[in-house]
Amino acid sequence: MWHSTHFQPSSATVGMFWLAQWTKELELLEHAHRKGQPHKDNVVFVHRSPVSLWVHDVSRMQPPSRTNVWLRVADEVNTQFSCSTLLCHAEDIKQKQRLAERMFYAENEAKLIRIALHEDDAELQQLYQSKYKELQDKEWIDAVVQTTSVKQAQAQVLCMLGLDDWQAFKDCITTSTDKL
Repeated sequence: MWHSTHFQPSSATVGMFWLAQWTKELELLEHAHRKGQPHKDNVVFVHRSPVSLWVHDVSRMQPPSRTNVWLRVADEVNTQFSCSTLLCHAEDIKQKQRLAERMFYAENEAKLIRIALHEDDAELQQLYQSKYKELQDKEWIDAVVQTTSVKQAQAQVLCMLGLDDWQAFKDCITTSTDKL
């Protein structure tokens, strides 16, 4: 007899899993750094921040507060590491296009997670945008990066972090293309 169980994770479950994985990765990076394994320019980029979990935790519609668990985690991470929280923002039409593509191409568990995060709900996505704006207003976001163009976004981030040594970047590109 074949029995199938359909698992529909809640956004809180997804958030806790994601935060645990994210924290584990930060700890591994810190351990490697202590062992003398530097990262290029001593900079590491991570996808998402605990402040994103505050945005997606729609069960707690309250102003950004130092008492919120997700924002306390963000504060703690900032005391342990030199961090900047960048908000990646694109034009509305580009955001909708990206969400539709991710939902269309998602498979199995990834699709379930996207559904649990309500990526297909335009009204909720608008709410998320207003929550990110609220975080900006309360200065939980250090800078906004326009991501309509990935190349422009990369240049903005490099400049913001003082990593815009274009000659070194050009030399690196030249060296890597010479090997092709």
